[in-house]
Amino acid sequence: RGIACQRGQIVELADKPKFTGKLAVPAVDLAAWNTFRIEARGHVAKHFVNGELAAEIHDVHPEKRSAKGVIALQLHAGPAMKAEFKDLRINMAPPPAKPQAKAAKPRPNRPAAPVGWIWSRPNAGPSEKVFFRRDFTLPAAVTEATLSLTCDNRHHLFVNGTDLGLGGDWPSPRNHDLKPLLKPGANTLAIEGRNEGALAGLAVRLEAKLADGSLFRLVSDESWLCANEAPEGWQKPETPPSGWNKAVRVALMGDEPWGDVLGPSPADAGAVEDMTGVYQVAADFKLERMYRVPTSQGSWVSITVDGKGRLLCADQYGAIYQVTIPAGDEAAVSTAPTGIALKGAHGLLWHQGVLWVTVNEGGDQSGVWRVTDSNGDGEPDKPELVKALRGRGEHGPHSLVPSPDGQSIYLVAGNHTDIPEFDRKLVTPAWAEDQLLPRRPDAGGHANDRMAPGGWIARFSLDGKNWELFSAGYRNPYDIAFNEHGDLFTYDSDMEWDMGMPWYRPTRFCHAVPGSEFGWRNGTGKWPEYYEDSMPTQLDIGPGSPTGMVAGKGAKFPARYQRAIFGLDWTFATLYAVHLTPSGRGYTATREEMVAGNGLPLTDAVIGGDGAMYFLTGGRRTQSALWRLSYTGSEPTAPVIYQNKPLDLMPPAEAGKSLGSPDRIARFEARTTLEQQGPDA
Repeated sequence: RGIACQRGQIVELADKPKFTGKLAVPAVDLAAWNTFRIEARGHVAKHFVNGELAAEIHDVHPEKRSAKGVIALQLHAGPAMKAEFKDLRINMAPPPAKPQAKAAKPRPNRPAAPVGWIWSRPNAGPSEKVFFRRDFTLPAAVTEATLSLTCDNRHHLFVNGTDLGLGGDWPSPRNHDLKPLLKPGANTLAIEGRNEGALAGLAVRLEAKLADGSLFRLVSDESWLCANEAPEGWQKPETPPSGWNKAVRVALMGDEPWGDVLGPSPADAGAVEDMTGVYQVAADFKLERMYRVPTSQGSWVSITVDGKGRLLCADQYGAIYQVTIPAGDEAAVSTAPTGIALKGAHGLLWHQGVLWVTVNEGGDQSGVWRVTDSNGDGEPDKPELVKALRGRGEHGPHSLVPSPDGQSIYLVAGNHTDIPEFDRKLVTPAWAEDQLLPRRPDAGGHANDRMAPGGWIARFSLDGKNWELFSAGYRNPYDIAFNEHGDLFTYDSDMEWDMGMPWYRPTRFCHAVPGSEFGWRNGTGKWPEYYEDSMPTQLDIGPGSPTGMVAGKGAKFPARYQRAIFGLDWTFATLYAVHLTPSGRGYTATREEMVAGNGLPLTDAVIGGDGAMYFLTGGRRTQSALWRLSYTGSEPTAPVIYQNKPLDLMPPAEAGKSLGSPDRIARFEARTTLEQQGPDA
């Protein structure tokens, strides 16, 4: 990936540059020879001029960065001139030491054999094709079997002669359920690998639970056979790999340039690790990584607590999993797919014995679903569509939360979700796209067909009826939360490509009063915050990618954190605590960083039954994990009482007196109430 920056800057490269610091600019005599050095380690590149650090770049987009490419030398600025380079050298440096987590005590029977990157020779040819075979014996039938594999650059997989298709894009491994294909006795894995560059490698991991209770594990290593040419039928068990050579291990999983692509083994993913010293964590809090999600379980983006105190977590593009947290760290965190026939959930809510699910990436399943227990075994298994929604993807329908009194459910959706039919609209539905100045849509074409009202918040009753539009005018809020006074808040995203433009609005923490409108409009048509018929921001956070939110209710934290609302930022890997102080009909707000650090793409959070906060990292098929944040200090953690006030429009009698209020929120609520009465009133 091409990276460019001015001298003297430290740049964090995400969807947009984030300038995080300044460096002294080294002195350079362009008429003399100068020494230029680049150190590229993982996702960090440092540029040195004559031995002095001139620029530092952090690429925090693991799903977009490439570990391979070309080195280009060019002149960036100035008049026409001649530039000369000499004595070019490349040196492979060892990876830098990483902070070590404090792992739990080792458990017996944990897999030890490492996954290897294998090929036919250490230095692959630029367009080389290699055939791989591994014959193995299973002592018993399998109850579960998962194969994870990747190949730089492409692969073609066969299992016992069955063609399981092609795969590319090596940073995104393929996962296959092999239970239907494996049998007791002899089995065969056959893989064709193809290289398209200077480096090549195949990585495979097969884990199977056998009927006798044992675990069978097979990984790519020197026991595999390979050949550059193979006869017809080479992938079939009955065709032996006669004359083939042993594969060469060119690296171990986790080594550069590929890194830990396959992620943890399913059998080794639940080891609890103390990560407090690895990341920035608020004083008197402890951060633990509870579970490293195997790639076969996807990338988790939504979480809730079920009626038995277990966690339910959803893969952004796949299944819903049940997670059991052990009482102590001696046992492993265990997971299992729920069997609920819904895929691609962006919102999970367990409420009064029912699992509510917002399906986003599930194709024609998009909408809000109610999942109930049909056979009385205590597990939700019967999904019913409550409301179909037209919208999908990362700006589609998202999270669900219960109202403070528990009698209704609130849903939040991004600006790529069409407004459905509503029984009532608290937001005045006057979404004219009139603009005094000609509108300029986004030059890159993003959301150019999306018009007002943009992202929205709705609520409905527990029987799935009485749908009301509660608030609108957002870009892409992912989650919502109620504070101790029963007021609703959301964390809206910015349009990062608008940075520096007059219409740019940063990520912002919004107080969503009934009927509120926050002024998102297409392209340059966004309402300035001073518009009287738009709600103002509660707190500007800055650039970022807002994801989950959760109130501190039920947390065994000091009172100020129980009263806080926590917001998660995916891009800048930060968990914020937003502290609210009542002011008129609204609040003043301040923020505090609770957890931060590279490699924490936060997605969703929940307060567990033990009073700790559990949050997820992952999304966009990145390596996912489950984390626990708990308080270890000495301050009191007695529960803070949360109010259950109803949220509705201001009474008409009060509205007439509040139109001239110095309180802007009071004026807004009053006007909205009177508009709802109609011209006759």
